[in-house]
Amino acid sequence: MCWTRLIIAVPVGIFFVALCLSQDSEGNQTVLLKQVNFSGDSGVPVDELRAYTEFLLGHRLERKELGEEASSAVSKALRHRGYLKAQVTPQVRSLNGSAGSKDAEVALELIIKAGK
Repeated sequence: MCWTRLIIAVPVGIFFVALCLSQDSEGNQTVLLKQVNFSGDSGVPVDELRAYTEFLLGHRLERKELGEEASSAVSKALRHRGYLKAQVTPQVRSLNGSAGSKDAEVALELIIKAGK
């Protein structure tokens, strides 16, 4: 009886470990942010927006978290300036060829539609 449970538990455990590793290597890869660029219609000078993302430069974060943090900070800055319906879309791109390694350096582009 105990062996039967073990025979079932081992493959299930291997499956979950493989699933976690594949998710970590794709969407949740930890990267080093080297630069932030802005595009679109910001309605605010880029130098002012850059001040809201400086805290992320030179830090290691997961790709998903990096995009969320930067988008949130810039969205709040735009709302504070009166752009209540501003949309900020992050795009993370690799700067060095080793996109899958732990030494991946990235640039973040924030595409802004400030609206009225």
